[in-house]
Amino acid sequence: MKAQSFFNESNFHAYDFFEPTMAFPVFSTRAADALREKMSSQMTFFPAKVDVNGSLYEVFAGVVLNRKRVFERVGDYEIRVRDGVVMGDDDFIVRDLDNPQFFFATESMRLLCDSLRLSIFFKNFSMMK
Repeated sequence: MKAQSFFNESNFHAYDFFEPTMAFPVFSTRAADALREKMSSQMTFFPAKVDVNGSLYEVFAGVVLNRKRVFERVGDYEIRVRDGVVMGDDDFIVRDLDNPQFFFATESMRLLCDSLRLSIFFKNFSMMK
């Protein structure tokens, strides 16, 4: 993988999550080590490398195993949350079963990462890109 241009040797290790353009989450080794046991039923972590200005750094790409029907397509362009969708306290990260390009972290994931003091900025959920 190639890092975005604002990353450099000085700031790369200050981040524990990297927002990829691909449909899988990317975590620092510190975050993967901290989350691996708690999230083993919901995500598998695979070692990967990211190029930061010609230097390679180890990261972990996550394969989200927790899959649920969350979103539904309405017409050709609209996607919305299905009626009756409920996330439990044990749902940390979820990939949509019918739209596998979509995954999201839940409030439980945010609280877990905060308790582990991981440097992850969570965006509010929005159906708009």
